[in-house]
Amino acid sequence: MSEPAVTDERKGQPAPEWLDLPEELSDKDIVYCVKAAENLRYNTYLIEKVCAWKNIRRKTVYNLVAEPSIGWLNGQLCFIYETGLKTRKGLGVPKNEREIRWGWGLPCLWRSFPLMDSALRGLVREVHITEGESDCMCLLDSGVETDDLSVICVSLPSASGIPHNLAQLCAGKEVVFYPDNDAAGEQARDKLRSILKPAVKSFSYLSWEPQAA
Repeated sequence: MSEPAVTDERKGQPAPEWLDLPEELSDKDIVYCVKAAENLRYNTYLIEKVCAWKNIRRKTVYNLVAEPSIGWLNGQLCFIYETGLKTRKGLGVPKNEREIRWGWGLPCLWRSFPLMDSALRGLVREVHITEGESDCMCLLDSGVETDDLSVICVSLPSASGIPHNLAQLCAGKEVVFYPDNDAAGEQARDKLRSILKPAVKSFSYLSWEPQAA
């Protein structure tokens, strides 16, 4: 099956219920987030491509599409955030050949909807934070997250992209961080520890080397 073409935007398409959007996102942006998820959901070729990239199960990918937290637009994998959309061109290529950028919106935690929704936040006991979305996908595939949302997996947009409201979102929770094994990961670990320790129940970190991206 070939890669889907981007069609004309469907005006009036409702946004997913969890999207608590800032004013920076327009109706057009919301339409493209929804479209990106649907492009991936209905294309078996692309689903298999994402599975092979990180050696994860189809169930994991379909669950992420259904949230929706991932999609596909213009030949690129999309990570759908509550506040915007981030694209990644080049799966499984050397680091210097990747092209990662924000399509629009503002960085926040990826998959943070249980923390941003006051009705769900009280269900969360543990928050597992990775340095990037692909590591979070592997963590989800390994079964760390629970269906009752007592344990959730989220991701920073990057090692240096720590949301300003992170301590507020994680207040009273047990937090585990999975830094990359490099200087940027160490800096992110130290910064997160200083930001979160006064607010959270506990903070710990684990080395995480799932697969080369």
